[in-house]
This record gives sequence, structure tokens and C-alpha cells, in this order.
Amino acid sequence: MLATLVPYMTEQNRAQVLQRALTATHGYVDNLTRAQVLAALVPYMTEQSRELEIHNALIQARYNELSSHEASELKSLAPHQPEAVLVAAQAIKDKDEWFKIFTALAQHRPEAVLAAALAIKDGEDRTRVLTVLLPHVAEPDRAPVLQEALTTAQAIADYEQRAMRLIALLPHVAKSDRPPLLKKALVAAQAIENSTSRAEVLTTLVPLVAEQDRAPIVQEALAATLEIENIYRRASALEALAPYPSDALLAAAQTIEESKCRAQVLAALVPHVGEQDRNSLIDMTLNIFHTNDSSYMDRDILTALAPYRPDATLAAARALNSNWERGSVLAALASYSLSGSQHRLYHLWCTILRHSSTSTRSDLMVNVIVLMPILKKLGKTRALEATFLSVRDVTTWWP
Repeated sequence: MLATLVPYMTEQNRAQVLQRALTATHGYVDNLTRAQVLAALVPYMTEQSRELEIHNALIQARYNELSSHEASELKSLAPHQPEAVLVAAQAIKDKDEWFKIFTALAQHRPEAVLAAALAIKDGEDRTRVLTVLLPHVAEPDRAPVLQEALTTAQAIADYEQRAMRLIALLPHVAKSDRPPLLKKALVAAQAIENSTSRAEVLTTLVPLVAEQDRAPIVQEALAATLEIENIYRRASALEALAPYPSDALLAAAQTIEESKCRAQVLAALVPHVGEQDRNSLIDMTLNIFHTNDSSYMDRDILTALAPYRPDATLAAARALNSNWERGSVLAALASYSLSGSQHRLYHLWCTILRHSSTSTRSDLMVNVIVLMPILKKLGKTRALEATFLSVRDVTTWWP
């Protein structure tokens, strides 16, 4: 409470409130609360006070195992006391949160992060830290750091992690050196035993290779995808391959037993095929909705269809159970329609209002709110003002 008051106090009273807020953090306060309060108060402290308070908080953090939430808040202190944050990070057990802190520290103390990275025994972890550190290392010193990262990555025993770490290093390698590095990543990806992981890494590689070399990798990724037994993971993997459409991929999508998953993959293919095939895919996707109950509706699927079949998308959106999901689809329709003609915009506006007239007042309000950009383009500020006055008027006699 005291911390939230500090920004609004006059200079005369701020120092007293600030001191009381800081004193409160010295009591029985958990690491998360202490970090949150300090992060909020740092801009208002003197330099001496800032260093002392953050140092004390980080010492406390070092001797307590930090939760992921506490680690996330600790990251916000990195610009102010990077060395102390680096020490406190040793208490973090969650690898992802630990990595986020090293990422935040890299731009402030690259030398300290490099020293810490070289001391990490696990090859995967060491490579991750070295990779995020590279952009922050001065040009003359970058080459040995890159070489260390490449050497470490190629020695990782786990094929999936080896491939992913090599892929992450590609942007830091000279263009002339990328083909052999891609080849090493591909060899590692092909050696992955788990079909889900193999499909994911191969799909990640596809856009990174020259266009004329993509076809065999896409085929390998699709073959790995078809080996996935879990229907939801298989659908997700097929969706990731949608930018590379083929008859085989479409056939695989159509054989998915679960209707919603099938619609998900078919909708993902829509932007990547010709107009004739696109219309067929849209028809197949919407037919899934029409032949099943509303639980098969999905805002992401309808949003993907919105630019190509707005009227049909709008009709399907009406069956969504959630105001929020329905509003998301309408917002997508509005966004895509803004670049169209005034006639098209007006048609969409009238269609939505006509549909809304048969719905509840809360549904109507959701629709009007998300369609404000269209209303503004059609009628400028006067239309927005008139809508506000109309809503206000209605609430006086229909609360």
C-alpha cells in the first residue's frame, strides 16, 4: 500500500513515505513481495539507498530457494544491481526462470555473465547463456565466445537439444558458414527418436534452408508427424507444416478423427493454397461446425477464416458460447475489413447489428465495443459520440 502511494506524494512527504515502505520490507516479507516493492520504489531512491536496499534483498534471496514468480520479479532488479542479481540467481531451481535472469543481465554485465556461463558444466545450459550473450559482446571479443558456443553445442549428447542450440546460433554465424551448420543441425534432427520432437525440429529447420532444398525436409517432417500417436500433438504438428501445403498434408489433415483438430489443421492451410483449393478448405472447415454442436467452435479457427469468408465467419461466430470469444472473432473481422471499401464496411456493420438484434443486450454491447474502429471509419467522431449518448440514454430507462 505504501509503495503505491510514493509516486503521488509531494517531494516534501515522499521521503517519509518511502522510508516507511522500505522499513516494511525488512520485516517478515517474502522474496516476491520484497522484490515487487523494491522494483516499484527504485526510481525514487537515492543512489546510496538503492544499492543498500537491493543488496540486502538479494542477499536474502540467495539463501532462499526462489519460486518462478519470485525469480521473475528478481529480473526487474537486474539493471540496478546486476552483480548481486547474478549471485542471487544461484538460488533459482527453475531453469527457464534462471535463463530469463541471465538474459536480462547479459546487456548490463556481459563480462560477468560470460564468466558465469563458462563455469556452467551442463552443455545445453552453457550454450543457451552464451547464445543470448553474443549480441552484447564487443565485436573484437565475439569470435571466441561464438566458437565456444558452437563447440559446446555440437558436443551435446541429446540430439534434440543439439539441433535446437545449433539453430539458435545460426543468426550469429556468417552467411557463408551457415550451410554446414544447418547440415549438422539436420543430421541431429534426423537422429531424434521421439517422433513428436523430430517433427517439431525438422519443421523448424524448413524455412532456414534454401527454398530448392526444402521439399525433402518437409517430407521427412510429415513422415515423422504421421508417426505421432497422440491425436492433438499430431494435429499441432500438421498445423505447423501448413505453410508448406501438399496433397499428402491435406490427406493427413482429412484423416484426423477428432473434428475440432481436423478443423484446426484445415483452417491453418487456408492462407497457403490457391483460391480454388481455399474455398474447398473453408467449406470443409465450416461444415465441421455445422454438423457438430457449438463446443466444436473455436475463435482461432474462425479468425483464420475471417479474411476469406467474412459473412460465413460471422454466422458461425454467433454460435460461440463465450462473449469474449465471439468478440475476438468480430474484432478480427473489423480489422480485416478496415482496409476494404466503405460499402463493404457498411454491409458488415449492418449484418452484425441485424444478428445482434436477436441477442442479449450484453452481447450487443460486446459487439459494439469491438466494432468501434468500423463505426469511427464510417461516421467519424460524431458517430462514436452519438453511440455513447444512445447507450447512456438507454441505461436511464433500462438499467
